[in-house]
Amino acid sequence: MTPAVALVHSQIDGDFSNYTLLGTLQTISGEAFPFTPKWSANLDAEYSLPLQGGYAAFVGENTSYQSATNGGFGNMPQFEINSYVLLDLRAGIRSPGNWTLSIYGRNVTDKYYWTGSTHLIDTENRFVGMPRTFGVQASYQFH
Repeated sequence: MTPAVALVHSQIDGDFSNYTLLGTLQTISGEAFPFTPKWSANLDAEYSLPLQGGYAAFVGENTSYQSATNGGFGNMPQFEINSYVLLDLRAGIRSPGNWTLSIYGRNVTDKYYWTGSTHLIDTENRFVGMPRTFGVQASYQFH
């Protein structure tokens, strides 16, 4: 099991003004930097079961979390990026030699989330994260 947690405290110190994504001059003192979630966390766990002939079967999961952030200065609600949790699953077999074959599911709960939010010319843009995806993966290590 591999856990990880990050706490980021980003803040504009002092008396500072800047333009928002909509082009208005605003005092942004005390605000966090854009695209800087305060919390992020990850938990990766894998269970391996020995099989005959040196083979091993495995199942694993990866859970990741990101707290809310904003796509620009000014803390405007239309550029807010909500917090989200993603769950990935995997299962497969490893040879005693060099190859691994596995199946995986990413974002298995099919969480709808944004990775970014910005403004360009006269359009508010939101960048959507990947939907639920499944696949097969084969790998070989050369020694």
